[in-house]
Formats: sequence, C-alpha cells, structure tokens
Amino acid sequence: VTALLVAVAVVTAGCIPPEPDNDRLIHFDPRRTTMGAIQEAGELIVGVERDVPPLSSESGAEIGLAERMAEEIAEALRVELRYVTGTTEELLRMAEEGEADVTFPFAPITERLVRTHAVSDPYYVAHQKVLVRRDAGIATFEELTGTSICSTMDPDTGSDLTKLLSDVTVQESDLAGCREMFVDREVDAITAPDLVLAPLAAGSGPAPAAEVIPDELNTEAYGAVVARSAVAPMADFVSSVLEEAQAE
Repeated sequence: VTALLVAVAVVTAGCIPPEPDNDRLIHFDPRRTTMGAIQEAGELIVGVERDVPPLSSESGAEIGLAERMAEEIAEALRVELRYVTGTTEELLRMAEEGEADVTFPFAPITERLVRTHAVSDPYYVAHQKVLVRRDAGIATFEELTGTSICSTMDPDTGSDLTKLLSDVTVQESDLAGCREMFVDREVDAITAPDLVLAPLAAGSGPAPAAEVIPDELNTEAYGAVVARSAVAPMADFVSSVLEEAQAE
C-alpha cells in the first residue's frame, strides 16, 4: 500500500505544471517612467495613515495591510522601502506634491477623488456597518433607535443614520476620536467601514467587548494614490502588483 501511495504521489506531482515565474525584475526607463525613476533612486517612499488598524500599525511602519502592500511594490521594483505617516488629507497632498511615491489614505474611491488624484484599482471593498457593545442588547440595526453614534464615514459615501433611524444622535470624528468616545462611553456605537471595525470587534486595544451588527449600509472601495503628474502609468503598475499579490 505504501509503495502504491508513493507511486500515485509521484505521478500526480508530475501532472502539475510548475508555477510561472512572475517575480522577474523589470528595469524601467528612468527618463520615461516613474517606476524607473524610483529604481534609479533606489528607494520607494510610501505614505500610510497614523494608527488606523488594520490598514496601518500604531507605529506606522510595521504590520498593517498598507505596509504589507508597500512591501510587495518595493519588492517588484527591487528597491528599499521608506515610510512616512500622515492623516488622510496629508497623504493625499503628499502624493500630489511628490513627498511620497505611493500613499494609502483612509479615503474611499469617489468621483471627486479620481478627478483630483491618480488612484489604483481597489485593493479592498468595504461596507459601512455599526459596532456596539456586546452587553448593550442590540442585535439589529433598527434597535439603534435612541442611541448616540460616532461616525467616521466619508460624507460622500456614508449613509446618513439620522435619516434611517428616529431619535438618534450622530457625532462625526476620525477613527481615534470614535474609539476614545466609545471607550469612555460617551457614545453607544461606532459606524465605520468594516475594514476598521474588525480589530475593535476582535477585542484589540482598550475598547470594551464589542460586536458588529451584520447590516451592510453601503459599499465603498479603497485604492492606493499616486501623483497625477507621475510619468507613465504608475497607478496601473501598482494595481498590477497588488493584483498579483492577491492572486498569490
């Protein structure tokens, strides 16, 4: 039986074609492409958000999703990687003014964004949801009536909860502000993309035990941003690298 299993394993292995080598280094012309200019400089500068887990780590340079994607882009160009951090607006400005080659702002892709910035294909599709305390006894969206909610949603894409619920108070803040208000029990819930609600629901940080209500209130996508003036299709290059990384 052992000999038969070994023989089957050998035959099966022989039928599986080797994976294609997609990691070959492409040398780009530094005079005609942004990718070549980065290779010539030997360094990729990537802008990430300050403490927006899981998109970026608290230090801004270690374990977040944005840092992981940045590693893939740097590896594809065979260059060193350097991080800069900032707020969403600062990261958008860094891309336009050439302070960073690629940035990962916590900003959904909207018509206004793509009119003013060069954006890659989406690397993540999120949904607006609501986070509540597990001991609040709130299991459905309708049961949020009469509560106070902190919102981190972009006004261009977020669903207005005051129009969907009666007797509800909504305060707008960034993610750090909403987390602080939730921990201090100044609000009963947080509405945000599920991308950033997941760590809170998982119990990371000082937040009380929490869970996400399943209702999806919208759909929005997130992409990497490069300067519109970038020579050659830098956004297309970033899209292709992230697509390959996802496939792998």
